[in-house]
Amino acid sequence: MLLVLAGWLLLALTTTTIGWTAWRGLTARYPTAPALPFELLSLSGIALLLAVLAPLSLVLPIGPAVQAALGFGVAALLLGQRRALVAAAGHWKTTVTWASAAWWAGAALLGLLGLNLLLRDQAGSRNPDAQLYYLQTLQWITDYPAVPGLGNLHGRLAFNSHLFLVTALFRLPTPTGNYYPLPPYLATLLAVAAVRGLVRGLTGPARSRTGWALAGLVLFFVFLYLFQTWLASPAPDYVLVVWLCLLLLFYSRFFGPYPIRGRADRPVLLLLVLLSCVAVTIKLSALPILLLPVHALWVAGRRGDTGSLRRWVGPAALAGLLLLPWVGRNLVLSGYPVYPLVGLPGLPVDWKMPAALVQTEQRLIINMARQMAPADWYGPVAAHWQQWLPAWWQQQISQPAVALPLLLAAIAPLVVGWRIWRRPALGQTAASPGWLSAWLVAVAGSAFWLLLAPDYRFGLGFLLLMAGGPWFSLPASRRVIWLMLVLGAAGALHLLREPVYGLRHPIPGAVSAVVWPVLPPLPPTVIQRLPDGQLVHVAQAQGACGETALPCTHAIEPGLERRGESLGQGFRIRPTAQPSH
Repeated sequence: MLLVLAGWLLLALTTTTIGWTAWRGLTARYPTAPALPFELLSLSGIALLLAVLAPLSLVLPIGPAVQAALGFGVAALLLGQRRALVAAAGHWKTTVTWASAAWWAGAALLGLLGLNLLLRDQAGSRNPDAQLYYLQTLQWITDYPAVPGLGNLHGRLAFNSHLFLVTALFRLPTPTGNYYPLPPYLATLLAVAAVRGLVRGLTGPARSRTGWALAGLVLFFVFLYLFQTWLASPAPDYVLVVWLCLLLLFYSRFFGPYPIRGRADRPVLLLLVLLSCVAVTIKLSALPILLLPVHALWVAGRRGDTGSLRRWVGPAALAGLLLLPWVGRNLVLSGYPVYPLVGLPGLPVDWKMPAALVQTEQRLIINMARQMAPADWYGPVAAHWQQWLPAWWQQQISQPAVALPLLLAAIAPLVVGWRIWRRPALGQTAASPGWLSAWLVAVAGSAFWLLLAPDYRFGLGFLLLMAGGPWFSLPASRRVIWLMLVLGAAGALHLLREPVYGLRHPIPGAVSAVVWPVLPPLPPTVIQRLPDGQLVHVAQAQGACGETALPCTHAIEPGLERRGESLGQGFRIRPTAQPSH
């Protein structure tokens, strides 16, 4: 538990320092640029680290040398800006109303939310994908640069989420394995945003008291309910939910007004490009979030930004710097620019994965997301919605935390249309940053999710904002906000029942668990030999490799071999061999 907390504090210091330094440097020429809250500074720091690690990972492992370089770099930033940091800390103290009951109530609520996250992270993960391939992916990233044809060893190892790069960077060793604090740390940012909204709604002017003061808290509790058993896993799925929620809240002006009028607000445009493109590199299901910076650039053009072409050059260049290394890493791992889209042409290289293997992974993702019967998971994807939608809907309504957002999202367009009909001026706000434009992007993201792979893990960030946007924008009195704060505290206490019960009835090893997080044991494997003599661990328990020594896979494909003498040179499948399904 102590290591979990230490990991979060280390992440907060490191990522906020990087984000604050970058924002300070970017806005030096724009004195009217707004200040960013802690959540966005930390998120920006993570995004910038990812942008640096992505090309670096093509030639270097994210090992101890990179960790040491990061440590020295952050120390240099802190020492070189110590006066500015002291001034920033002094300014923050002046903004805190220490005598305010709302501030102390918010601090108490944040403590309860943080304790929920801490105890669930400490308890360990029940996410099967962590044992299946997350932990193996992180080992490969730590020990080797991007490995050509790694997907030939195990198709899931070709899934290229850049989140794994930063996750591997912040690994912490324990006696029973490596602990990865980054994914659960991101959940704490959503908790901070939840409390920030409530406190600002209670202490701010009356015009700021809308349902958006409650939005962060609602999003946090839905997130916690659905992913509470996954928090200890290095899963990109729930990280993307947090990332999209924070980004859409930002564009909805949850954190305050961020006008986009012209050159003076160029830093906000670049921030939107950075966070949106990084979301896509975390998981491809975030692709519609790119509409946010596109909308912002369109708004800036309508409001007189100079040079229509020049306005797009900087953001387009930044997007290219973020997305091209992601495509490059895809090409190295699988031979395809966007894995597992088998329809896109790949490279004519010997490590290119056979099309049948790629198609198998693509079908598995879509058919499982559509709740098809297990016998149909590897079959062709249903061409008509009538073939899968009824069974999918029956499965969703059996989960109240998923069914309610789905139902609210279904009626949200009617609510928005009715409100625009009652007040036509509301429709004009879509031409500027705000809840309506963010809601339209969430609608596009939800449609993209439903049509392609409607597993709630892939689109919940869009779905929650689509479902809640029309209601969050309604007025909310101070009493309502206080009531939600009290209900939030009660809900947090209620959710602490199981973790506290576990503390009262300790299991063997509970004393060491005070220091170390609970990590999964190594799953059973057997050793097999490739034709070239390489020994490979083959999983026995449902394909789970966990942190078994490299290389490990769920099954050896016929014709699999190394491309050279070392594992770092990659894997290929001989063209004469027919891969299994």
